[in-house]
Amino acid sequence: MLAVHEHESGKSTRAEAVQMATKSGLNLIVLINWKKAMTQWRAESHPVFLGWFDLKGEGNPLVPRVPTRKGQSEVYSKLFAEAEKRWDVMRKKKPNAKVLPDDNWEAIRQIIMGADTPAKVPMTLAESDSNSLLFGIRNRLKNMRSKIGKLESTHPGAPPRAHVLKDKPRPVEPYIYKRGSSGNRGAQVPRQFLEHFSMNRKPFKKGSGRLELARAVADSKNPLTARVIVNRVWAHHFGRGLVLTPSDFGLRANPPSHPRLLDWLAKEFIVKDWSLKKLHQVIMLSSAYQQLSDDRLEYLQIDPENALLWKMNRQRLTFEALRDGVLQSSGQLDIRIGGKPVDIAKHPTEPRRTLYGFIDRQNLPSLFRTFDFASPDAHCPRRYRNTVPLQALYLMNSAFIVGQAQKLTQRRDFVDAIEVRPKLFFLFRTIFQRDPSREEIREAVTYLDLTPLDKRKKSWAEYVQVLLLSNEFRFVD
Repeated sequence: MLAVHEHESGKSTRAEAVQMATKSGLNLIVLINWKKAMTQWRAESHPVFLGWFDLKGEGNPLVPRVPTRKGQSEVYSKLFAEAEKRWDVMRKKKPNAKVLPDDNWEAIRQIIMGADTPAKVPMTLAESDSNSLLFGIRNRLKNMRSKIGKLESTHPGAPPRAHVLKDKPRPVEPYIYKRGSSGNRGAQVPRQFLEHFSMNRKPFKKGSGRLELARAVADSKNPLTARVIVNRVWAHHFGRGLVLTPSDFGLRANPPSHPRLLDWLAKEFIVKDWSLKKLHQVIMLSSAYQQLSDDRLEYLQIDPENALLWKMNRQRLTFEALRDGVLQSSGQLDIRIGGKPVDIAKHPTEPRRTLYGFIDRQNLPSLFRTFDFASPDAHCPRRYRNTVPLQALYLMNSAFIVGQAQKLTQRRDFVDAIEVRPKLFFLFRTIFQRDPSREEIREAVTYLDLTPLDKRKKSWAEYVQVLLLSNEFRFVD
C-alpha cells in the first residue's frame, strides 16, 4: 500500500514505477491498476479509504484513523486478510453465498475480491498500445514464450505432440463485404460448397462445415479433384503435367495435351479408392514411362518439346533426392519413419532423409535457395529448376559431400577389396547401378597411378566425389 500511495501521489514517474516494482518484487500491472483505482476512489470519496485520504466525514467504522502511512498500510493489510478469512468461512458454511452479511466487511472484501478489483491482472492486454508502460513487458514476455516454444520443439526430451483443429462452439457466420470493405457489410452467406461444382447444394450443418467441405472436395462426382491430383503425379514422373498449369484448370489455362488419358487416369484413381500407390503403379508400368530418353531425329523435328511423349524426359534430381542419394551411396541414410525435424544445413549433418529437414519459413537457409527449394511462404504450383554455378560449387567444396565421399570409401565392401578393379566395380554399382566401362577403368587406374601409395586413400575419396559430381548421378534418364 505504501508503494501504491507513492505512485498514486505523483511523486514518481512511470519509468520510476517500473524500477520501484522491480526492486520491491511487486507486480507492475497490479501496481498500475491500484494507482488508477485509488485516483478514482479519491474523487468518489470511497468510504473504505476515507482514512487513507485523510478526508473528513464518516467512512467504514472498521478502518481507524492512524497518524502514519506505515500504520495505515498495516491496518489495511490486516483488514484485507480478515475479510478474505471471513469470506472463506462463509463459503464453507454456505457455498452459494454471494456477499458477507456485514455491509462494512463486504465493502472491504469487494476491494480485493470484487469483479473490478485492481488486484486482478487481465488475461489479455492491449497489444496495439505501443505507448503503454506495459509494452516492454509484453514484448519481453512474447520473447520468452517464443524461446519456450522453440525449446519444446527442438529439445530431445520434449514429448511428441501434434497440432489439431478444433471448431468453435458457435462458428462465425460469414457475410459479403461489398467492394471488399469490412465496414460495408452485405448479406449473410451460409457455409456451403462451390456453386459451380454443385447441384442442389445446401448449407453445411455440422459445426464449421469443414468435414462436409472435405467430403465435397473428395466426392467422386466432383470432376476436378481427381484430375488435379493425377496431373500432379504425372508431372512428378515426367517433369511436366498433362496440363501445364498444375494449379489452374480454368478457362485461361492451356488445354490438356492428352485429355482422354487424363480422364481415364482420373477415373481409375477414383475406382481404385483414391490410392496414390496404385496410381504410381499404373503410370510407372506404362510403356510411356519405360521409354528411353534418347532423341530420335524424325520425332524431334515434329515435336521438339516432347508434348506427345515419344521419349522419356531426362530429369534432374531435386535437392531432396540428391541429398538422399548421396547418403544412400555412403551407407549413412537413416530410413526411419517419423520423428522430429532436424537441421540438415549444419555440419556434421543428421543422416535422416531430407524429408525431415527443419524449415524455418522466416529464415530459409541459403542451401535450400541454391537448389531451387520451393518458397514455404507462398503457393508454388511447381518447382522451377535453374542451373547456377553455386550448385556445382556446393558439390565441389561442401563439407557434406566431402564427408560422404570419405564415408563411402570406408564401407566394408570397398575396404575388403584389395585390387583396383573390384573397388571400381563396387563404386559404380553403388553410385550408378551399373558396371564401369573399359575406358572408365583405364582412366581411374591412370589417375590412381599418379598418386603415391601413402596418399591413395585421399585420392580414392576425391575420385568418389567426382562420381557424385557427374551428370549421370544427378540426372535420371
